[in-house]
Amino acid sequence: VEGQESSQNTTLTSESRNPTVFRLAPYALSTSVLYEVRVMVLHTVSLVSTAVAVRLYVEASDIVSQISGGPTRFEKYDELIIIDASASFDRDQEGLSGLDTGLSFTWSCGQLLPSLNSSCPLSPSEDLTLASNTDVMYLTSVKEAVNTTSRVTVVVLDAVRSSTSYTDVTITSKPQSK
Repeated sequence: VEGQESSQNTTLTSESRNPTVFRLAPYALSTSVLYEVRVMVLHTVSLVSTAVAVRLYVEASDIVSQISGGPTRFEKYDELIIIDASASFDRDQEGLSGLDTGLSFTWSCGQLLPSLNSSCPLSPSEDLTLASNTDVMYLTSVKEAVNTTSRVTVVVLDAVRSSTSYTDVTITSKPQSK
């Protein structure tokens, strides 16, 4: 197998012990690369040979965005709200997730209830902004956010692919202290 990536040839060999089977390990081929598979067969008695070549293009797989805790959550006013998208991953990268994948994370927030509003009553904390490239967003709420529901959305992307997830956060009041 030869692949042309940036004008460089890559030669890969089969992992199979059976000479009639060509098998590569998972993730052995890069995405967005055109490979040429060449097979040559030699009849050892007659010494007659034949060859064939097949071109193979490996398309990129999906990016999967995930927010832990699911699509709906209830948080208490004036407590730290952690929105964690670090389990997001690229199907083309084995064993990596979150920022380790090299993907970018873009966050947004808007109020859904009691009325639709593009501004968000939740504020990023710890020197973060919604524009921060982070896989975990730390938010706090103002008192006016009690009994509101806001949608926090993350878009996980690379240069050509993206995936979006959201969680709806309802802010409840703190229990009265006795």
